[in-house]
Amino acid sequence: MLNLKTSDTSLSEGKANLVALSHLFYEKNWSLATSSNYSIVLCKEPLNLLITASGKDKQFLSLDDFVTVDESGQLTGSKNGDHKQSAETLLHTAIASKPGVGAVLHTHSVASTVLSNKYCDEGFLEIQGFEMIKAISLDGIKVTHETCVKLPIFANSQDMVALSNQVNNKYHTLPKAFLIAGHGLYAWGKDLSEAKRHVEGYEFLLEVLLKSGF
Repeated sequence: MLNLKTSDTSLSEGKANLVALSHLFYEKNWSLATSSNYSIVLCKEPLNLLITASGKDKQFLSLDDFVTVDESGQLTGSKNGDHKQSAETLLHTAIASKPGVGAVLHTHSVASTVLSNKYCDEGFLEIQGFEMIKAISLDGIKVTHETCVKLPIFANSQDMVALSNQVNNKYHTLPKAFLIAGHGLYAWGKDLSEAKRHVEGYEFLLEVLLKSGF
């Protein structure tokens, strides 16, 4: 049994919500094939996450396609068949360990992949002048269409320890999201609803920039 400060119903609801979100993101072409991973904080202290298992097709994600992990990314509770955690789990735990974070979502859209590659050397993508920027909640800032958001871009790496350390070290400067070059978007929020809104807002803005020839 999981040693979590949550009920079985909450755990089941978390799985159901992430399954529904996965199918929605698939339909939007943000999470094709086995790309992407999503997590919800089940318990903050000690940290315990519900996260999609590795290698699962997001079009057909089911209630059985999840694992739970601790702050170090290790599996907790009873094993779920041969399921294992994603190699990118440490990015989720690095973000989810921060105060006020309740869910982390990672997508693989065409726009995020192309633009993150194109502007990787600059280290960020500047976004300003679009009404959709107001979909992003930035701590201590009243966000308007004139707000300048500098969305950081990290170089892609298979060394998840090093990459998660980079994210951790720059966390206080991140606008509730970042890009990994040639890879995709990570966005989060105080709960799943806010994280979903941030993904939708950023994906819209990235698609606008891509179609504008930015």
